[in-house]
Amino acid sequence: MKMRTHLLQIILTAVWCLALCAGTANAHDPDFSYVWLHISEDGMEGRIEAETKDINAALDLDISAEKGLTTDQEQMLTQYFSEHLSIGDASGAFPLNLETLGFVEDAEMFLVIYFTLDAPVPHRTNWSLLTQR
Repeated sequence: MKMRTHLLQIILTAVWCLALCAGTANAHDPDFSYVWLHISEDGMEGRIEAETKDINAALDLDISAEKGLTTDQEQMLTQYFSEHLSIGDASGAFPLNLETLGFVEDAEMFLVIYFTLDAPVPHRTNWSLLTQR
């Protein structure tokens, strides 16, 4: 009985410590950008989720979900990601079609760009995203 009481105290203490140390859960870590890639029998598609502060710093812009995107900003972003995002295999990069630009609904500090790739379904895929600061 004494051992059970001691074990219960340890468990309750651990739960209490976890509750004190727990922070708010976020869908995105605000210090990282993401590239999501879906490969299927029909081809490849994906999205880029880039933090607006990084985009603003790299391109000297001032974009935000509140302001929306101007046509000039969309063109600049499309050009930037077309030049700096490369996805391919050992034979080279696949043509990238940037399709829709907007902001992540639940994390508005992230720009989201949906894309497709003109490529056969690859066995191995290599990708790179170069950013400037």
